[in-house]
Amino acid sequence: MKYLFDSTELPISGIKRNLTLVKKKFGIQASYNILVQFLATTGNFDIRDAISIYGRYIEYALEMNHGHEHILVILQDHFRKYSAIDFNKNIEEIARLHSNLSEAIGLSFINEQFEEQIQVEPKINLLFLKSDIYSKLKEYDNAFKALRQANDLSYHTDLSQSLVYKMQIAFRMADIGKNEDKGDVYLNFSIDGWLYEAACLLTHLPFISPYFITIEKFEKKEINLYEEEMFVTACIKHFGSIENLNNNIIIALKRKMFPVFGISSTFCNEQIMKHISLEESRSISETIVDLKVIDVVSRMVVLISEVKGIKLG
Repeated sequence: MKYLFDSTELPISGIKRNLTLVKKKFGIQASYNILVQFLATTGNFDIRDAISIYGRYIEYALEMNHGHEHILVILQDHFRKYSAIDFNKNIEEIARLHSNLSEAIGLSFINEQFEEQIQVEPKINLLFLKSDIYSKLKEYDNAFKALRQANDLSYHTDLSQSLVYKMQIAFRMADIGKNEDKGDVYLNFSIDGWLYEAACLLTHLPFISPYFITIEKFEKKEINLYEEEMFVTACIKHFGSIENLNNNIIIALKRKMFPVFGISSTFCNEQIMKHISLEESRSISETIVDLKVIDVVSRMVVLISEVKGIKLG
């Protein structure tokens, strides 16, 4: 949408550019005054535009050293105008606005709104933001707790989305381990993330060129973490060498991952997959569709344990 700004119809992106130019030329006070006047005379924002422009308002108000409570009242006063459907549809972005105001306000908003959400997706995304806030505060136990809660909820989505969430959760936990300087945690959850990422690709069977690209990356050892001292140290301590871990992952991807989805490992061959019959393709697709999240995840847990615990072969 476009809005009247200084006698010109502009989208929010253009308005923000103008505010930036005013700030550079005349300072924060001038730009802030123009923004406040614009907000006062423009009542009907599309909610996505409101999130964007009120993000700029929070930025300026904090720079002007306005009190958090005053800013919060203005924020709440505007966003209560929207329908519950629009509000909840954009709950993650609105929560992020509150967290930009302060971590405490963000956490309070998330806790208040969490039980109001009916759908699983916004609940998980709120928990991701909650974990990010706690990580920023270096409250890593609470960050992990939020991610574990998200993991519990991930079982209540479809298979593809569940595996995506589990991948995201694993990589977030790995990042926390890295931030805490805990190499074993960093290693452990990085492995989880890689394998869940590969599993995500198999939900698109029989269209899986990216899966074979993933295998190739490990075969060529084109893995950024293999260059990180913390990861390498932890890997040598647990596996003896990067090569041992890498070999375990390659074997898992080539021989073990397809059976997790009830598909013969014979199909883990790019040329075979390119030339399978229509009947075979339909059979594979139907097998994937019929899978239950709990069954696939249970088999993934076993596979991940094998990769971490013993040399496969």
